Amino acid sequence: MQLFEIKTYLTQNDLDVLYKIYRLRCLTISQLYNNFYKDEYVGVEQFRDQKIRFLINHNLVEEVVFGVNNTAIFFIVNPPCSL
Repeated sequence: MQLFEIKTYLTQNDLDVLYKIYRLRCLTISQLYNNFYKDEYVGVEQFRDQKIRFLINHNLVEEVVFGVNNTAIFFIVNPPCSL
């Protein structure tokens, strides 16, 4: 899938979230879920399994584990042209 095609699968909320991650450098899974996706998913695990996996699998974000049970999501500044 080409990078420009991914946009068709993203909601406006997704695009806003990617921008927030870019501007703030990173956000935790809990911050993303509680502030942006709480009404769309039935819990953090479903959110992680569906939305975060989609963003990671399409090379838009990177997941970094820190501490105990904490995960930060970073925006990938230069994603590959062809995904």
